[in-house]
Amino acid sequence: MFWQLLRDYLLKANRNISMKARETRFSSQIAYFSQLEKEVESTVLNSDYIAYFDSVSFDYPSLEDTRELETLETSDILQFIVMLNHALAQYIDAFRENEDTTQKLYAFYELLKKEACSRIPSYPKEDGYTDYLNSRNERLEQKQKLEKARVEGNICVHCGSSDVRSHGDKWKCFECGRKFRKH
Repeated sequence: MFWQLLRDYLLKANRNISMKARETRFSSQIAYFSQLEKEVESTVLNSDYIAYFDSVSFDYPSLEDTRELETLETSDILQFIVMLNHALAQYIDAFRENEDTTQKLYAFYELLKKEACSRIPSYPKEDGYTDYLNSRNERLEQKQKLEKARVEGNICVHCGSSDVRSHGDKWKCFECGRKFRKH
């Protein structure tokens, strides 16, 4: 049941792929599928998972979900893990980690992760959700530091250099040569 929700989401994401990517003539079929895969990956990874999972109904993993998991291809499991990683990250960034939807997604993430580890012995055993949740304060501090540096112009937001000077309505780094906005 839940796996069908993820498949439906992938179908929806595939519909958002530009016609240009579908119609471009490539010198080989491999180049075509490589470009199409990049478009799919970009569409899937940059999606609004919160809006999707808030609009659908699902429960915690059931026995049926566990049985169906055993029939899934390994590539599907890995793609679903990536999707759930990004969904859970969006929920964490929105400070919604204690909500029921997040906990359900995390339960499915754990189930997928366990299955991936059993199929691929070298698959990382670390829990990306917990790591991301624990590093949220560090990410927020880093974001604030970069925003302050952008406004004050005392540190380059691209390379971290302090060799930054005003250049019209932007700051210019004289180490990496890049410019960034002042306000």
